[in-house]
Amino acid sequence: CGGSAGNGTCPEGFGCYGGICLESAPACWPDYYFGTIGGNDDADFEPNNTPDLAFMLQCGDLPTNNLACPTRYDVQRTYMNLAICGEGDLDIYKIYLLPNETINITMKYDHDAGRNLDMVLFHKDANGDYNLSNPDQQSTSTNDDEEISHTVVFEGWYYLMVFGNTINDINGYALQWTILNSSTTK
Repeated sequence: CGGSAGNGTCPEGFGCYGGICLESAPACWPDYYFGTIGGNDDADFEPNNTPDLAFMLQCGDLPTNNLACPTRYDVQRTYMNLAICGEGDLDIYKIYLLPNETINITMKYDHDAGRNLDMVLFHKDANGDYNLSNPDQQSTSTNDDEEISHTVVFEGWYYLMVFGNTINDINGYALQWTILNSSTTK
């Protein structure tokens, strides 16, 4: 789907589900995932299937621009009710990180056969290309939950991509992350 995040544009009679225009919600698209405790719905972040459309994580802007976010460090943030749904759906999030900051990311989900999710953290290389062939970190287990911890060397935008292990793997998930200042990681 095109458009800006949360405003997917599909032909009349179609809706945007996981970045794909469909006549109706796919069977894997229930009203909620992981209960109804706060958080945001996946639809609020779509389309976010490419780095250029990546949804910025809370407090993820340049630290000098975070006037509305005075607590950048040591606060666990959570988005719930997210989903990888539909063939080839990707969810990409972005965050601006400084040298020596550490980001800890956990993706909570229930792993079942045919419902395996993975995640990868990457940034742009010196040529301005997305460095997917050599990511900064990745988590590709075959059980519940995925975790990444990365201490930043190069300042800039970092991208977290959540995806199904195969194009047919669909599942709901919750995303948690914390940024640690270099002074708190020593």
